[in-house]
Formats: sequence, structure tokens, C-alpha cells
Amino acid sequence: MSTAVHWLVKIEIAPENLTEFKAVMNEMIVVTKEESGTLAYEWCFNEDETYVGLYERFRDSEAAIIHLNNFAPFAERFTATCSSMDMIALGKPNDEVKAMLTNFTSNIVEFKAGFERC
Repeated sequence: MSTAVHWLVKIEIAPENLTEFKAVMNEMIVVTKEESGTLAYEWCFNEDETYVGLYERFRDSEAAIIHLNNFAPFAERFTATCSSMDMIALGKPNDEVKAMLTNFTSNIVEFKAGFERC
């Protein structure tokens, strides 16, 4: 059974916040690239760049905790650029990860069946 933790974040951006949003995003990418337990960190924009789908996948809860701690210094700047944000967390997050995600989502669904190919 997979120990991975992942989430999908749907973000709306007001056009006047796009420049700052991208600046914070790029800073976060630099930091996240150094996290060996982060397996996927993908930002997908719609054509007019008002909507973003962000997919993040971590090896396990410990890797997700490292990422969330690294996100903390960016959180205020990042959320200030978002018009709205909705998140669903998936996988096998431990209680510490669940507690850390309470500010972002109550949508946590746990892995029960299926398989993973890596």
C-alpha cells in the first residue's frame, strides 16, 4: 500500500495579482526543488492565467511535513495573491499532516484501494 501524500489545489487569481503570484510561485519552486521527498510539484495555468491547478505529491507524511514547514514563510504572501483556493488532500497523511492542513482544507480522503506504479 502506498504511503504517499498528495494534494490538488485549485486557485483563482485576480489579474492585478498575477505578477506577485508568479514571483512567490517561482520562489517556492526553488525551495521545493531541494526537498528530496517531493515527488511532483506541478503548476498548470489556464489560457488567461486566472486559474491554476497545483498538484503536489510527497513520498510520505514526513516529506509532506518538511514541505509544509518550508511553505510557512511564503504562506501569507501566497494566499494574499489568491482570489479563492480549494484543496483536496489524498493518500495516507498522518495526524500531524492532517493537523497542519486544517488551515487549508477539511477535504482529506485516505487511500483505501488500488495500486501505484513508479
